[in-house]
Amino acid sequence: RLHQPVSWRVCPRFVARKCRVMHVRVHLAHSSNAFDPDTGNRRNEDTVELQCGPGEQILRWLAYAACSRFAYQQGKVPAAVVPQAIVLKDGGVADPDLVLNEVVADGEEVYVTYSDGPEALAERWEGRPRTPPFEWAEGESALGSPADWVDEIDLKAHGIDELMEDEIRLINGVEKDLKETKEVLKRYAGALQAFFIYYENEVEAGSSTIPDRMRITHFRSLFLDARVTSDNYPVQRLDDCYNQARTVFARRAGQPEDLQMRLPEFLVGTVHVAAGVFRVRTAAALKPADGCTSGAEGYPQLSAKLTHLINDFLLPNLAPALSQRVAALEDALTPETEELLAKGRRLTEQTLDSCQLRRVHREERRLEKCYLAQHMSRWGYVPHKVDETSLAVLTLFAVNQQPDVAHFPVRRHPMDLSYDEFERLLLAVAYHIYVTSGAHKAANDDDVPLLFVEFLGDVLNDIYERAGVLSVHNDRDI
Repeated sequence: RLHQPVSWRVCPRFVARKCRVMHVRVHLAHSSNAFDPDTGNRRNEDTVELQCGPGEQILRWLAYAACSRFAYQQGKVPAAVVPQAIVLKDGGVADPDLVLNEVVADGEEVYVTYSDGPEALAERWEGRPRTPPFEWAEGESALGSPADWVDEIDLKAHGIDELMEDEIRLINGVEKDLKETKEVLKRYAGALQAFFIYYENEVEAGSSTIPDRMRITHFRSLFLDARVTSDNYPVQRLDDCYNQARTVFARRAGQPEDLQMRLPEFLVGTVHVAAGVFRVRTAAALKPADGCTSGAEGYPQLSAKLTHLINDFLLPNLAPALSQRVAALEDALTPETEELLAKGRRLTEQTLDSCQLRRVHREERRLEKCYLAQHMSRWGYVPHKVDETSLAVLTLFAVNQQPDVAHFPVRRHPMDLSYDEFERLLLAVAYHIYVTSGAHKAANDDDVPLLFVEFLGDVLNDIYERAGVLSVHNDRDI
């Protein structure tokens, strides 16, 4: 028995990390003399080599460690060499809070510019966060609301006021209707977000999917499944709505041909569809979904058009099937699986930590959905064991405590997962593989099928090892 490996299932306090060491070469130059005026290449005053262990530090640590080593070699005090910018191999200034092993490979080179201070890392990088306000209203959360991204949608900038009926314009009701339309979007944002996540993960042959982006074919497929098209509202109108909704964002980026629809633009596109479907001359040709009592008729208020589109077409036609898939995963929740998940909690938390692209001191550790998909692919689970569409369903199960899509609360955008939600996701992944692989069935009539709790332990063990938070040792080696 002494030769059997120690298992986290038996001893949950046991944690063994894989031992690997990253080596990074850091080139340093003064910020006032960082480029050669003749060639335009970066100057290199000195080079230091750092051993970074597994590389779980952030780039800020790398910059300070390199400057400290450089100051020691030059006979200076560390305070005389202050890092100003971290430049990766692509030539761009990097966010100092990025995790080292996520953006730098073993043996790669990094450039660090320094100055005499006093301010550190003063050179701006792309995506640098804005300074938050110093004071918040009484009782208001400093982190904001999950629906803030809905509030930030500028309906006027997207030309939604141009979709108003003349009847609304004559009574000067445009501003009121815009405000009410925004409230409808906030009310149903959770369900619309779930539909977006589900359909944007549909993979087409010969195409690649950008995380948190919806292709025009996905947009078209969603509203075709919702049965909003007719002879008077053909599918080509859906394509027009897609292009109109993303015009503002595409114009800002300057690359309209390369950009796909984000979640805020999807909500704007839904408003465009509602405005076209429920015009008086268009709506008469439409029939509501089976079981609905409301007729498809025109409405003067844009907010009423959007409400009826969601209640008469999107929710009745899209929500039941998706809710059923989410509800089917609740069979994985048993006292035995909860006990096993509790034993592996520390390893689960470390697995989430290992997946983060960016880590900020004193900030709650959360994992964005797009980085989750990347690591599931690295671990060999996507798309071989779990396809992208199924992973979207598993994610929706993980972040919601009840399966009814119509009552899903709105989440932050981009969506991220906490420790508890990531634990539910791993449970759902194991259960999905358990069912799809046929492990829940006995191979022969005389055999006993494998219990899910045993299968869950094997899947968790595999994920922990692939994430690098657990390695197999014998008792005599520990």
